[in-house]
Amino acid sequence: MAEPILSRVVRRVQQAEAEWSGGIMHGIYAFPPYALIEPSAAELWVGTADIQRDAPYSNFAGQKRIHMPISGTGIHLQFEQPRASQTLSAFQQITFDGGRPLYVSLLDGPVRAFNLISQNHVTSSLIALELDEESYAWDRLGYEAMPRSLNRVQVLFVCQGQLQLQAAGKADLLLREGDAFVLEYQPQCSGLHLPWRLSAYEDRVQIVLASLAW
Repeated sequence: MAEPILSRVVRRVQQAEAEWSGGIMHGIYAFPPYALIEPSAAELWVGTADIQRDAPYSNFAGQKRIHMPISGTGIHLQFEQPRASQTLSAFQQITFDGGRPLYVSLLDGPVRAFNLISQNHVTSSLIALELDEESYAWDRLGYEAMPRSLNRVQVLFVCQGQLQLQAAGKADLLLREGDAFVLEYQPQCSGLHLPWRLSAYEDRVQIVLASLAW
């Protein structure tokens, strides 16, 4: 029988790198997989963007975006059609039409942002969490709230610090800043207990968790 959950670590150095007008992006997960370096071709795409300078954002017509700065002071977003603006500090998020013209300005130095880019039928959410050395069960991090769709994925990303993942019968995993952990749930998964527990390896760790179902 196939495993009900497929899991893998995606180290920072393994993430697909590509340039965009404002800096560098790193793809962590995409469906279909060939879209990892071409988000506009993806049904869904999860990754980060290093915003190194003021620039127009890429156009993703027909897709929606969830966008969250995860390091740096913050960004100012200037939208067109209709004209509007939004300032985001670290770990604030915004959801918008990926085809809407948009220009980003840095508030005070470079910023790294986390991105979920997906077609409109995909259910997606993004949460930010700060953990200490007390361990937390993965079950508390949103799996049960995900729609029972054919395809479900969660992507955990370490923004700051180091994260320890532990599960009975499995080797401990240590994720450093920029690393990700991907869980792909098979269609038969239901009422499942997830074995992993999460804790900061030292002091505190800041993570984001993306959940997608389609």
